[in-house]
Amino acid sequence: MLLFSERKTGTKKKGNFEILKKLCEKHFRDYLFQEVRVSTGPRLAPSYRKKAKFNLEVMKLYFLKHTNDFNMSPLNYSSCVTDLETLFDMLETAYCFQQEYLEAEEKDERLFFFEHQINDCLEDYGYEMKQGAISQLPEDGMRQLVEEVVEYGVIESDVSKIQHAIGLFFKRNATSEDKISAILSLQHLLEVIREQLKTDEFLKSEESTLFNVANNKRIRHMLEEKDKTKIQESMEEPYLTWFFYRQLNCIKTYLKISHL
Repeated sequence: MLLFSERKTGTKKKGNFEILKKLCEKHFRDYLFQEVRVSTGPRLAPSYRKKAKFNLEVMKLYFLKHTNDFNMSPLNYSSCVTDLETLFDMLETAYCFQQEYLEAEEKDERLFFFEHQINDCLEDYGYEMKQGAISQLPEDGMRQLVEEVVEYGVIESDVSKIQHAIGLFFKRNATSEDKISAILSLQHLLEVIREQLKTDEFLKSEESTLFNVANNKRIRHMLEEKDKTKIQESMEEPYLTWFFYRQLNCIKTYLKISHL
Protein backbone atom coordinates (compact mmCIF):
# COMPACT_ATOMS: atom_id res chain seq x y z
CA MET A 1 0.00 0.00 0.00
CA LEU A 2 1.48 3.35 -1.03
CA LEU A 3 1.07 6.52 0.94
CA PHE A 4 -0.67 9.25 -1.06
CA SER A 5 2.34 11.53 -0.55
CA GLU A 6 4.53 8.74 -1.94
CA ARG A 7 2.29 8.22 -4.96
CA LYS A 8 2.52 11.96 -5.65
CA THR A 9 6.31 11.83 -5.78
CA GLY A 10 6.51 8.42 -7.40
CA THR A 11 8.40 7.00 -4.42
CA LYS A 12 7.70 3.29 -4.07
CA LYS A 13 7.36 2.80 -0.32
CA LYS A 14 4.73 0.81 1.49
CA GLY A 15 2.44 2.60 3.90
CA ASN A 16 2.00 1.00 7.31
CA PHE A 17 -1.57 -0.25 7.68
CA GLU A 18 -1.16 -0.79 11.42
CA ILE A 19 -0.36 2.90 11.89
CA LEU A 20 -3.46 3.93 9.95
CA LYS A 21 -5.56 1.47 11.94
CA LYS A 22 -4.27 2.89 15.23
CA LEU A 23 -4.79 6.51 14.20
CA CYS A 24 -8.39 5.86 13.19
CA GLU A 25 -9.07 3.84 16.33
CA LYS A 26 -8.57 6.87 18.57
CA HIS A 27 -11.26 8.89 16.79
CA PHE A 28 -13.52 5.84 16.49
CA ARG A 29 -13.44 5.32 20.25
CA ASP A 30 -13.61 9.03 21.12
CA TYR A 31 -16.89 9.41 19.26
CA LEU A 32 -18.63 6.07 19.80
CA PHE A 33 -17.64 5.43 23.40
CA GLN A 34 -17.93 8.94 24.75
CA GLU A 35 -19.17 9.21 28.32
CA VAL A 36 -21.64 11.86 29.46
CA ARG A 37 -22.36 13.15 32.96
CA VAL A 38 -25.87 12.55 34.29
CA SER A 39 -27.47 13.84 37.46
CA THR A 40 -28.43 11.23 40.06
CA GLY A 41 -29.14 13.29 43.18
CA PRO A 42 -31.92 15.67 44.23
CA ARG A 43 -32.09 19.06 42.62
CA LEU A 44 -30.83 20.98 45.66
CA ALA A 45 -27.96 18.57 46.32
CA PRO A 46 -27.15 17.10 42.93
CA SER A 47 -24.65 14.34 42.39
CA TYR A 48 -23.42 13.04 39.10
CA ARG A 49 -22.18 9.88 37.50
CA LYS A 50 -20.81 9.04 34.09
CA LYS A 51 -22.59 6.82 31.59
CA ALA A 52 -21.98 5.82 27.99
CA LYS A 53 -23.51 8.22 25.49
CA PHE A 54 -24.77 5.33 23.35
CA ASN A 55 -26.33 2.04 24.39
CA LEU A 56 -23.65 -0.56 23.64
CA GLU A 57 -26.09 -3.38 22.89
CA VAL A 58 -27.95 -1.18 20.41
CA MET A 59 -24.63 -0.27 18.83
CA LYS A 60 -23.57 -3.91 18.49
CA LEU A 61 -26.86 -4.86 16.82
CA TYR A 62 -26.62 -1.86 14.49
CA PHE A 63 -23.14 -2.89 13.31
CA LEU A 64 -24.29 -6.48 12.83
CA LYS A 65 -27.29 -5.38 10.77
CA HIS A 66 -25.31 -2.98 8.57
CA THR A 67 -22.24 -5.14 7.96
CA ASN A 68 -23.96 -8.53 8.02
CA ASP A 69 -20.87 -9.81 9.80
CA PHE A 70 -20.98 -11.34 13.29
CA ASN A 71 -17.32 -10.46 13.81
CA MET A 72 -17.74 -6.76 13.01
CA SER A 73 -18.35 -5.51 16.53
CA PRO A 74 -17.39 -1.97 17.57
CA LEU A 75 -16.31 -3.44 20.91
CA ASN A 76 -13.66 -5.54 19.16
CA TYR A 77 -12.12 -2.95 16.86
CA SER A 78 -8.55 -4.23 17.22
CA SER A 79 -9.35 -7.83 16.32
CA CYS A 80 -12.06 -7.04 13.73
CA VAL A 81 -10.03 -4.61 11.65
CA THR A 82 -7.55 -6.70 9.69
CA ASP A 83 -7.24 -4.84 6.37
CA LEU A 84 -8.39 -1.69 4.59
CA GLU A 85 -11.80 -3.12 3.70
CA THR A 86 -12.70 -4.03 7.28
CA LEU A 87 -11.32 -0.70 8.51
CA PHE A 88 -13.46 1.22 6.03
CA ASP A 89 -16.53 -0.88 6.85
CA MET A 90 -16.03 -0.05 10.53
CA LEU A 91 -15.59 3.69 9.92
CA GLU A 92 -18.52 4.01 7.51
CA THR A 93 -20.81 2.13 9.88
CA ALA A 94 -19.67 4.34 12.77
CA TYR A 95 -20.66 7.43 10.76
CA CYS A 96 -24.08 5.96 9.89
CA PHE A 97 -24.71 4.95 13.49
CA GLN A 98 -24.01 8.46 14.75
CA GLN A 99 -26.16 9.92 11.99
CA GLU A 100 -29.08 7.85 13.22
CA TYR A 101 -28.64 8.08 16.99
CA LEU A 102 -27.18 11.53 17.70
CA GLU A 103 -29.53 14.23 18.94
CA ALA A 104 -30.58 16.64 16.19
CA GLU A 105 -28.98 19.70 17.80
CA GLU A 106 -25.50 18.14 17.88
CA LYS A 107 -25.61 15.82 14.87
CA ASP A 108 -24.23 18.08 12.12
CA GLU A 109 -21.34 19.39 14.19
CA ARG A 110 -20.25 16.01 15.53
CA LEU A 111 -20.46 14.31 12.14
CA PHE A 112 -18.46 17.14 10.58
CA PHE A 113 -15.65 16.81 13.12
CA PHE A 114 -15.69 13.00 13.02
CA GLU A 115 -15.30 13.06 9.24
CA HIS A 116 -12.64 15.78 9.40
CA GLN A 117 -10.53 13.87 11.91
CA ILE A 118 -10.87 10.59 10.03
CA ASN A 119 -9.80 12.34 6.83
CA ASP A 120 -6.68 13.64 8.56
CA CYS A 121 -5.74 9.97 8.93
CA LEU A 122 -6.91 8.72 5.53
CA GLU A 123 -5.54 11.37 3.19
CA ASP A 124 -1.92 10.17 3.16
CA TYR A 125 -3.18 6.75 2.15
CA GLY A 126 -5.09 8.11 -0.84
CA TYR A 127 -8.63 7.96 0.57
CA GLU A 128 -11.22 10.34 1.97
CA MET A 129 -14.56 10.14 3.72
CA LYS A 130 -17.32 12.31 2.31
CA GLN A 131 -20.80 12.24 3.86
CA GLY A 132 -19.94 8.94 5.48
CA ALA A 133 -18.68 7.13 2.37
CA ILE A 134 -14.99 6.43 1.82
CA SER A 135 -13.59 6.75 -1.68
CA GLN A 136 -10.20 6.92 -3.37
CA LEU A 137 -8.59 10.28 -3.96
CA PRO A 138 -7.57 11.25 -7.49
CA GLU A 139 -3.88 11.34 -8.31
CA ASP A 140 -1.92 14.48 -7.57
CA GLY A 141 -2.76 17.23 -10.03
CA MET A 142 -6.11 15.65 -10.96
CA ARG A 143 -8.08 16.41 -7.82
CA GLN A 144 -9.06 19.88 -9.00
CA LEU A 145 -10.34 18.45 -12.29
CA VAL A 146 -12.47 15.87 -10.49
CA GLU A 147 -13.82 18.19 -7.79
CA GLU A 148 -14.20 21.50 -9.62
CA VAL A 149 -17.76 22.70 -10.02
CA VAL A 150 -18.72 23.83 -13.50
CA GLU A 151 -21.99 25.30 -14.70
CA TYR A 152 -24.14 22.49 -16.02
CA GLY A 153 -27.26 22.41 -18.14
CA VAL A 154 -25.83 22.29 -21.66
CA ILE A 155 -25.99 18.51 -21.85
CA GLU A 156 -29.16 16.74 -20.79
CA SER A 157 -28.67 14.90 -17.47
CA ASP A 158 -25.00 15.93 -17.45
CA VAL A 159 -24.81 16.46 -13.68
CA SER A 160 -26.05 13.03 -12.71
CA LYS A 161 -23.99 11.24 -15.36
CA ILE A 162 -20.75 13.02 -14.46
CA GLN A 163 -21.21 12.52 -10.73
CA HIS A 164 -22.25 8.91 -11.29
CA ALA A 165 -19.10 8.30 -13.32
CA ILE A 166 -16.84 9.94 -10.73
CA GLY A 167 -18.51 8.01 -7.91
CA LEU A 168 -18.04 4.70 -9.74
CA PHE A 169 -14.45 5.34 -10.72
CA PHE A 170 -13.22 6.44 -7.30
CA LYS A 171 -15.26 4.26 -4.96
CA ARG A 172 -12.96 2.57 -2.50
CA ASN A 173 -13.24 -0.94 -3.91
CA ALA A 174 -13.67 -0.02 -7.57
CA THR A 175 -13.03 -2.91 -9.96
CA SER A 176 -11.98 -2.69 -13.59
CA GLU A 177 -15.62 -3.25 -14.50
CA ASP A 178 -16.68 -0.29 -12.32
CA LYS A 179 -14.11 1.91 -14.04
CA ILE A 180 -15.27 0.77 -17.45
CA SER A 181 -18.86 1.59 -16.47
CA ALA A 182 -17.68 5.08 -15.50
CA ILE A 183 -15.96 5.47 -18.86
CA LEU A 184 -19.13 4.37 -20.66
CA SER A 185 -21.14 6.95 -18.73
CA LEU A 186 -18.80 9.73 -19.88
CA GLN A 187 -18.72 8.34 -23.41
CA HIS A 188 -22.49 8.75 -23.58
CA LEU A 189 -22.06 12.48 -22.89
CA LEU A 190 -19.30 12.75 -25.49
CA GLU A 191 -21.64 11.23 -28.07
CA VAL A 192 -24.15 14.00 -27.33
CA ILE A 193 -21.65 16.85 -27.84
CA ARG A 194 -19.49 15.28 -30.55
CA GLU A 195 -20.56 17.62 -33.36
CA GLN A 196 -19.90 20.69 -31.22
CA LEU A 197 -16.45 19.38 -30.31
CA LYS A 198 -15.60 18.95 -33.99
CA THR A 199 -16.17 22.64 -34.65
CA ASP A 200 -14.14 23.95 -31.71
CA GLU A 201 -10.65 25.16 -32.60
CA PHE A 202 -9.01 23.58 -29.57
CA LEU A 203 -11.26 20.60 -28.76
CA LYS A 204 -11.52 19.11 -32.25
CA SER A 205 -8.18 17.32 -31.90
CA GLU A 206 -9.31 16.00 -28.52
CA GLU A 207 -12.53 14.73 -30.09
CA SER A 208 -10.49 12.89 -32.71
CA THR A 209 -8.25 11.23 -30.12
CA LEU A 210 -11.08 10.24 -27.78
CA PHE A 211 -13.26 8.77 -30.49
CA ASN A 212 -10.35 6.92 -32.11
CA VAL A 213 -9.66 5.21 -28.80
CA ALA A 214 -13.38 4.61 -28.22
CA ASN A 215 -13.70 2.97 -31.63
CA ASN A 216 -10.50 0.94 -31.50
CA LYS A 217 -11.21 -0.39 -28.01
CA ARG A 218 -14.90 -1.07 -28.73
CA ILE A 219 -16.05 1.42 -26.10
CA ARG A 220 -18.67 2.94 -28.39
CA HIS A 221 -20.00 -0.51 -29.26
CA MET A 222 -20.44 -1.31 -25.58
CA LEU A 223 -22.93 1.54 -25.22
CA GLU A 224 -25.37 -0.59 -27.21
CA GLU A 225 -24.23 -4.11 -26.38
CA LYS A 226 -23.90 -3.50 -22.61
CA ASP A 227 -21.10 -6.05 -22.53
CA LYS A 228 -17.99 -4.70 -20.82
CA THR A 229 -15.81 -7.80 -21.08
CA LYS A 230 -14.33 -6.94 -24.47
CA ILE A 231 -13.19 -3.52 -23.26
CA GLN A 232 -11.60 -5.12 -20.24
CA GLU A 233 -9.67 -7.53 -22.46
CA SER A 234 -8.11 -4.72 -24.48
CA MET A 235 -7.87 -1.82 -22.02
CA GLU A 236 -6.39 -2.08 -18.54
CA GLU A 237 -4.65 0.19 -16.08
CA PRO A 238 -3.01 2.64 -16.36
CA TYR A 239 -4.90 3.31 -19.60
CA LEU A 240 -8.33 3.20 -17.94
CA THR A 241 -7.32 6.05 -15.63
CA TRP A 242 -5.65 8.00 -18.44
CA PHE A 243 -8.73 7.73 -20.66
CA PHE A 244 -11.17 8.59 -17.85
CA TYR A 245 -9.31 11.81 -16.99
CA ARG A 246 -9.10 12.78 -20.65
CA GLN A 247 -12.83 12.24 -21.16
CA LEU A 248 -13.69 14.19 -18.01
CA ASN A 249 -11.39 17.08 -18.90
CA CYS A 250 -12.88 17.36 -22.38
CA ILE A 251 -16.47 17.36 -21.11
CA LYS A 252 -15.84 19.89 -18.35
CA THR A 253 -13.90 22.18 -20.70
CA TYR A 254 -16.79 22.07 -23.16
CA LEU A 255 -19.28 22.88 -20.39
CA LYS A 256 -17.18 25.85 -19.28
CA ILE A 257 -16.76 27.39 -22.73
CA SER A 258 -20.46 26.85 -23.46
CA HIS A 259 -21.30 29.33 -20.71
CA LEU A 260 -18.87 32.04 -21.79
